[in-house]
Amino acid sequence: MQMKTKLIVAAVAVVIALIVYQRIQARKKFEQFFRDQLVTWNRINYPVGPDTVPQGEVPYRTGKVFVMTQSVEGYMPPDLNDAWDELDPSIRAMRPEDVETLVITSRGSPSGSGTVLSPAKGDGPIRWQTSIQVHRGPQISFRVYDLKSQTLLGTAAVEIPDIGKHAKPLARFIEAMPVR
Repeated sequence: MQMKTKLIVAAVAVVIALIVYQRIQARKKFEQFFRDQLVTWNRINYPVGPDTVPQGEVPYRTGKVFVMTQSVEGYMPPDLNDAWDELDPSIRAMRPEDVETLVITSRGSPSGSGTVLSPAKGDGPIRWQTSIQVHRGPQISFRVYDLKSQTLLGTAAVEIPDIGKHAKPLARFIEAMPVR
């Protein structure tokens, strides 16, 4: 009986390893598909437009979303942000030509005081509240661009539970952004 249990555990471990390997390979292939576009998008600095939301307000999205992390010159290239994986498939851009709303996150965690958006307390759909505060915990800052009109839609920083654990909170924030 003990040998049978060991075989089952080993089989499950092999299946899990294969799933993880396939997911890693699929992500590498996907990143390669977007590689040239990431380099181009990394240089974007579109101007403020008439529809840019004021600092401290929740930016909006205009269509299918792509989330990337900006490069650090000479250190790290731009790359696909993990929040993209967490987005609802209905708003996730799967090809470069599908991207309408581009979210570019900055590496690192800002410090000092500034506008932070955090989930409002209560039941029902996620609402975001603005607070001007001294930076007390981890947050991720980002810019939102409309590629069609080539304008900045807004900037924000979202509270996250811990550095490196930003994907789900950022994805939930993006999903809750109003659509125009």
